[in-house]
Amino acid sequence: MKTVLVFQKLTVLFKIFFFSLIFSTTSACFKPTGEFGWVLLD
Repeated sequence: MKTVLVFQKLTVLFKIFFFSLIFSTTSACFKPTGEFGWVLLD
């Protein structure tokens, strides 16, 4: 069970890192418009 909990925590951390990475790249690409990032947040 402990390994499952650790795996779940790593998965959550990976998702947060993955989404923040995607968001940073998209916001950098779509900064002139400024609307695309808010679409992702919504």
